[in-house]
Amino acid sequence: MDLSKLLKPNNIAIVGMSEEKGYGKSLYQNMISLGQDVKNVYFVNPKKDKILDKKCYKSIVDIGLDIDLAIICSNKNTVIPILEEGKKCNLKSAVIYASGFSETGKCEDKIFEDKLVEKAKELDIALLGPNCAGFVNFVNNIEAFGFLTEKRERKGNIAFVSHSGQFCLSMMDDNRIKMSYDISCGNGSVVSMEDLFLYLVEDENTKVISGYVEAINDYTKFENFLNAAKNKNKFVVLLKSGKSKESISISKRHTTNIDSEDGLNKFISLCEKYGAIIVDDFEELLCATNLLSTIKYLPKNDNVCSMNMSGGVACLMSDVGKKYNIRYEQFSEEITNYLKSQMPEYASVNNPLDMTITMAYDTLHFKKVLEMILKDDSIGIIVIGYTLLLKIDDECIYHLYSALKDIYDENKMIKPICLIPIFSCTRNYEYQEKLREINIPILSTPIYAFSVIKKLFNSLY
Repeated sequence: MDLSKLLKPNNIAIVGMSEEKGYGKSLYQNMISLGQDVKNVYFVNPKKDKILDKKCYKSIVDIGLDIDLAIICSNKNTVIPILEEGKKCNLKSAVIYASGFSETGKCEDKIFEDKLVEKAKELDIALLGPNCAGFVNFVNNIEAFGFLTEKRERKGNIAFVSHSGQFCLSMMDDNRIKMSYDISCGNGSVVSMEDLFLYLVEDENTKVISGYVEAINDYTKFENFLNAAKNKNKFVVLLKSGKSKESISISKRHTTNIDSEDGLNKFISLCEKYGAIIVDDFEELLCATNLLSTIKYLPKNDNVCSMNMSGGVACLMSDVGKKYNIRYEQFSEEITNYLKSQMPEYASVNNPLDMTITMAYDTLHFKKVLEMILKDDSIGIIVIGYTLLLKIDDECIYHLYSALKDIYDENKMIKPICLIPIFSCTRNYEYQEKLREINIPILSTPIYAFSVIKKLFNSLY
């Protein structure tokens, strides 16, 4: 199945377009917000001649062109006739927003979905859905997402595939991550989650592949994907539901994707075999994808150096680190002697380190210590305990950033560095992006940050 016409189409038809609030209008607004070229986007509505000052066609055939993608916004009873008509203009793919298929649990709706699947395969149409929210291809500026989203730059290297459309929307709304693709597969009746994973693992713009998974339907494809990701040095981060009886029951009515206990165990086993990271909730997924998509170098060992703005932060880093069995390598004699020569007598030189005002507000001292730690082969990753607030009153971030930027510009940043805030709050976007540009992510609070770092270590060593 060729998914390029689905995810990278040229001519697009929005079937069932309307000026009223709904999928069609939201979709077109998203296209405009994304900056998509809409000259090759065509409206289809048999009852309208013009919508939003754009010509409207009575049918797909009336457009008079080959159509790569039909985004169907009308009800489920129209879907099969639209596909049949679309094939007359060489329709290659379709997105089906409509629900009311097998996820209802009704026998007649299951039969109807089976007919849809049979028809799509007969016509050789790559069908996303039904019961999905569509997708966004941020790499090529192609919008097929039916929920209205905020206008904002999101282009990056994280791909996300989800059985839940709402989770796709939440991923786009979080400004900590930048995306290559965001795909809601819904029931995944024709184009499955596994098919999408296999496509994305070959995409040169994607570094991290993440997903919300209710069930894996083809474990051979899934294992092929995990193996390919490992061979291509791409990261995989997955959130799996269905760990409780209640969750399984909800999945039956959500997308009908249901995993047995054996399936869940197989999922975990394969992820462990190929180094995929399994997370427990969405905050951990965001933390993991943020870390892996931003850092340039992987840690060469599982020793951590923690540099902190205060003694209280250093204590917290020590306690939470212990909870996740984080190893804090003690500083070398050279680093210890330098720190003792620069810091006040009351300061203790330990890892985690309380930098005190002496280093935290002195660009040159901070840079010097960082350079020494970066050259120390016994340290795998550096974490800086600092909370970047929305409004900057404290000048500490200016010293930190100046030192980090100098090191980056001098090509001395040869191991991963990340910031760990103590409080979960809104970040100053300007400095978040400045740090991202030099490969430094701002992670979630210590509980999530160290959980993710430990899982990264487990996947590597």
